[in-house]
Amino acid sequence: FKYSRCLVCAGNQIIALVAAVMVYKVPLDQKWTRLGGMWLFPAYAAGFPLTLSIIGSDIAGYTKKTTVLAILFIGYCAGNIAGPQLFLAKEAPRYETAFESIMICVIIAAMCMIVLRQYMAWDNKRRDREQGVHIDPEASDDDDRDERLVHAGLDETDWANRKFRYIL
Repeated sequence: FKYSRCLVCAGNQIIALVAAVMVYKVPLDQKWTRLGGMWLFPAYAAGFPLTLSIIGSDIAGYTKKTTVLAILFIGYCAGNIAGPQLFLAKEAPRYETAFESIMICVIIAAMCMIVLRQYMAWDNKRRDREQGVHIDPEASDDDDRDERLVHAGLDETDWANRKFRYIL
């Protein structure tokens, strides 16, 4: 679906939030409802490949792209190290600290994706106004897309290449 990667990613985070709330708030005797929450929760993971695709298409410049990927990888690893430490044995079986942290992180992730999409849409419109043209980055018949991504063979970032448009 055109113009929807960030929204799909945020939607997956909302599904994961609902699932975390199901596990956290539903009474312990409603095992099937809590299990359903556990089955829904992995929806958050679908956001990771989408995030990688956003980095791949919406960040230009070799150094900038590799730096952003390195920061993402470090954050991913730090989360995988820190996350399990929040499941405290004394809080079993509810694990309040863990699920509150999960819900906060999922809310922040969804908000970041929505803010990122709005920023990219705003910047695309600003660049269109400055240049007096409308460039649709997701047009299927766009032969000039590669020229905007790598302007005249230079390794320009998306900020330096004024013809660059973000794919939403």
